[in-house]
Parts: sequence; C-alpha cells; structure tokens
Amino acid sequence: MGLGFCSSWWEYGSFVPHFCPSDACAGNSSGSSAGIAYKWVDENGVTHYGDRLPPPGLYDRGVQEIERPLLSLCLSATRGNQIRAAHLLGLNRNTLRKKIRDLGLEVVRGLKTG
Repeated sequence: MGLGFCSSWWEYGSFVPHFCPSDACAGNSSGSSAGIAYKWVDENGVTHYGDRLPPPGLYDRGVQEIERPLLSLCLSATRGNQIRAAHLLGLNRNTLRKKIRDLGLEVVRGLKTG
C-alpha cells in the first residue's frame, strides 16, 4: 500500500490524508501532487478571486495546508518516532521538531492505531 493522492483527500475544505493502493489513484488527474496543488490554488488562490488578487500570504497558507497533514501522517507512520519521521521526510531532526512546535502538533509515541 502506498500513500494515495486522490479527491477523497479533500474533505470539509481541508486536506485529509489516507492510505490506498497506488493503482487505486492511478489515472486521476487530480491524483498527482501537482493536481492537488492546482486544486488548492483554484479553490483558495488566484482564480478564486476573479479579477482581483488574493490577500498576501498565499504561499504560506498553501504550505501550511500541505505541511500539517504531511507531518502528522509521517509521525503516525513512525509511531511518533521523530528521528524516523525526519528521515522519512528528508529533514534534520531539529527542523522537524521546530515545525512540530510551530504548527502545534501533538506527538504521541507508541503503538499505531486505526
């Protein structure tokens, strides 16, 4: 099973990750990370405001929308092991710890649930 990027990730206007077989999301044009980014920009960015520009901070809002669930997913997959999660993400452990603190994420160590 792999990480699936498909339309069911978008639930109640927020980014909700899930696991699915990689072929289950194949062929879905919004299934790529670029497709997800385009959808987010379409719903929250430049095209959403018509002839006007969106308020400043579009990049930071987009990164936060992706970063929070990505970090949560990786921490869950590693059962809260920050060293393993940092390795999985390709980040330095201290960088991950800062992001966890800045985003106010709760890290629970132990058995994987659900």
